[in-house]
Amino acid sequence: MQLSEHFSEAEFVRSELAARRHIVNVLPADLLPEAQATAGMLERIRARLSLIAGREVPIYLSSGYRCLPLNRALGSADTSHHVLAAAADWTAPAFGSPSEVCTVLAPFVSEL
Repeated sequence: MQLSEHFSEAEFVRSELAARRHIVNVLPADLLPEAQATAGMLERIRARLSLIAGREVPIYLSSGYRCLPLNRALGSADTSHHVLAAAADWTAPAFGSPSEVCTVLAPFVSEL
């Protein structure tokens, strides 16, 4: 299922650690609206980076939703927004380094 135009649920829950440790990381139905909202934020970020770059800039997710056992296996706090489907770790290497991305997006945080 697509959460948004460019982000799928499968991508949002994918985890190599979960696969290695046989942790079932499935997005609960009640968190679907939050996952869609997070994907919407990622779409706005992707669009802004693409506008600034003057070309399409894909975003690659490394972590979206994490069930509590997976979150704990990663050493993250139980209060992490990943367990609420309200966070995502990502990169946009076609645009630049994480530092360059942060610098260019900083003035637009309230819009994103």
